[in-house]
Amino acid sequence: KDYIVKDGDVIHFRFNV
Repeated sequence: KDYIVKDGDVIHFRFNV
């Protein structure tokens, strides 16, 4: 499952397997 976390102007792509 992958989801996107928005931190201000930075978008983090997190991959949870």
